[in-house]
Amino acid sequence: MEEGAEEGIMDPAPLTYSDEDDSQPAWYKHKRHVLVLTSAGKPIYSRYGDESRLSGFTGTVAAIVGKLSTYFKGGDDSVRYMRAGKHLFVFLLRGPVWLVAISCLGEGVAQLERMLHFVYQQIVCILTATFAKTLTARPNYDLRNLLGGTDVVLGNVVRLSSYHPGFMLGAFSCLCLEPSVRHTTTSILRLVKSPEVVLVVLFSGSSVVSLLKKKNISIHAEDLLLVSNFVMSSKSLRASESWTPICLPLYQSSAFFQAYVNFIAGDLCLLMLSTRSDADHFYALSEFNTKITEELRSTGCLLAIEYTLENPGMHSGELPISELRHFIYKSEPLSQFYMSAFRPPYTGSSMEKALLRRYQQLHAKVVDASKSYRQLCWVTDTEMLFAWISADFQLLASFNPLTSKTAVVAACNKILRCMKQDEERLFASPIPTFL
Repeated sequence: MEEGAEEGIMDPAPLTYSDEDDSQPAWYKHKRHVLVLTSAGKPIYSRYGDESRLSGFTGTVAAIVGKLSTYFKGGDDSVRYMRAGKHLFVFLLRGPVWLVAISCLGEGVAQLERMLHFVYQQIVCILTATFAKTLTARPNYDLRNLLGGTDVVLGNVVRLSSYHPGFMLGAFSCLCLEPSVRHTTTSILRLVKSPEVVLVVLFSGSSVVSLLKKKNISIHAEDLLLVSNFVMSSKSLRASESWTPICLPLYQSSAFFQAYVNFIAGDLCLLMLSTRSDADHFYALSEFNTKITEELRSTGCLLAIEYTLENPGMHSGELPISELRHFIYKSEPLSQFYMSAFRPPYTGSSMEKALLRRYQQLHAKVVDASKSYRQLCWVTDTEMLFAWISADFQLLASFNPLTSKTAVVAACNKILRCMKQDEERLFASPIPTFL
């Protein structure tokens, strides 16, 4: 499926183009390639085509990068990007692992670097960072043996990082729930009584319903995004109760936790991370899962959660702002974001994704370290996009193109007040811990 094709905004990306290679003109026609290779030029992953048939191409890329890197020998710098006609080549070197993005879609260098960063972190999430030691000692080692069956996971992280607000903002979203429902759900998760369990998360897609953590654990939004992508992209994990190793790259990149995963209703998933990996512990967590599911049903929380999943988001039209079409708000202290529901003129997933990608372009400009912007407007014939960045929040919004700057700022202040007033319903604040 090509970029911009009609698909659900959170639907898993299908495995396609596996019979292509660099000898076929069709392979070069894809608008955004992502390649992962070793410093020796051995292919690890390709978004399009069969990696085993791309060794000639990846070897050439490795030779070019290696040659360019000799100009920076002795320094901390390395080749970041180059342009060739309409195409932008962006490189991210992580020790013996080299990642390359090739795009003609108009993204900036920072956007593609961030995409490659998430691809690398997703590999760490699957393997831990210790795989780098193996490649350093054996540069020709075929890492695909360890990554077998994870093409969909990596393909989805490429796709989501191109438009998903969480990957752009470094934040996760919470399902909008009445505070009493979230509080009761959190209390039910406390049925888990095991000192080895460090994190319990109830989530659907990339939206968290409720979560609990141990006091000494720091949960990063990026880790939650990577874990949710891994779980939601894996058909085998959706089929039944599962017991699988998983790494939290930002918390501890060199070690696995053992994850108990079970989808208790539709896309609603219960995940428990533990430091124990034995079979007896799996069965103990399975019993906790049964108790939690029964309590969620008997208290009516499961019904409330399912209703909210079917009717997500606050319509921007619900706010008393006639010019407002759509907005995304991030709470910096919480590392959580809220996105309003889409409404006309953003109808259909193609137009929704196009708006989110324009947000990304605007966001990249406003957070550019070389600039001192805190507010930035982008006006076209069809819309006005506005970004506002502060120490406490980030706000991206879309308005009618004829809206004045004064009206936009006034409207954004109304959004901020609404977010503050509705904070308990929109966010998990603060992240609760086990008693």
